[in-house]
Amino acid sequence: AAKDSGFTDEFSRLAPLQKAILLAIGTGAAELFGETALRSFAKALEVERVGKPLVQRALRSLGDRGWIIRQDRGDYRLADSLFEQWMRENLKTGLLPAP
Repeated sequence: AAKDSGFTDEFSRLAPLQKAILLAIGTGAAELFGETALRSFAKALEVERVGKPLVQRALRSLGDRGWIIRQDRGDYRLADSLFEQWMRENLKTGLLPAP
């Protein structure tokens, strides 16, 4: 079911930072604003540094589009369990890069 969900097309249309954030959330990254996460996001964007305000805007955009749900301050989860399954399958097969 996750294969036929259309997530491949929807995910491909997202900005690189949004994709990196979804991958981080989907793989259980505990701290989206920590140095490790910010370095990972900068690598995904192929830039030297990513600031917290840029990550906050991307998170807000993902929330507004229904991709994620904010549970608590700095704590997010994927909004759709089918998308989470799609992501896990694609990470396992190597179609998505590990964060």
